[in-house]
Amino acid sequence: LGAIYIVRDPRNIITSMTHHYSLNYEQAYYKLLDENATLLEKSGDGDYSNFTFLGSWSSHYKSWKNSKDFKTLFIKYEDLEDNKYDTFKKIIQFINNLKKNNQSINEKKFLNSINSTNFSNLRNKEDIEGFEESVKSKSGQKIKFFNLGFNNRWQKILPKDILFKLNNNLQNDLNDLGYEINE
Repeated sequence: LGAIYIVRDPRNIITSMTHHYSLNYEQAYYKLLDENATLLEKSGDGDYSNFTFLGSWSSHYKSWKNSKDFKTLFIKYEDLEDNKYDTFKKIIQFINNLKKNNQSINEKKFLNSINSTNFSNLRNKEDIEGFEESVKSKSGQKIKFFNLGFNNRWQKILPKDILFKLNNNLQNDLNDLGYEINE
């Protein structure tokens, strides 16, 4: 019936990639722009069940933006923090419209779902129960999936040379999404 696409500022994605995949910034930059990028690599034994093609960040975003096959709600990741309640209400209304359902929002359940899925709760849950998406470093150490969350601020972390290249290469997409381009 439809899709919800959560788009994130690629300058914050790159800082997450360095942590999650144990890459340096240059490697993460090239992976973000790689038209043949994948989420998981093909295994050597012919098992392709975990293989997911992504393409570059820009191509991935545009493939969803330009799709006319179904309705797509675009949510900026940053709005999940900056405008949490209105953003989640927009999601529920989108789903209700797809289902042609005029149910009112149960405010108590709505607030509980937002509170129970906040970053610190998810991070604590990963510490206690583990998390399927977490990976291990080359040395075998567990790498936290829920690392910085909304504290991941490219303005404070991203090296200037990488920022300059990203801003130049992704300028049109950043402008389209309303992301500020400053250095």
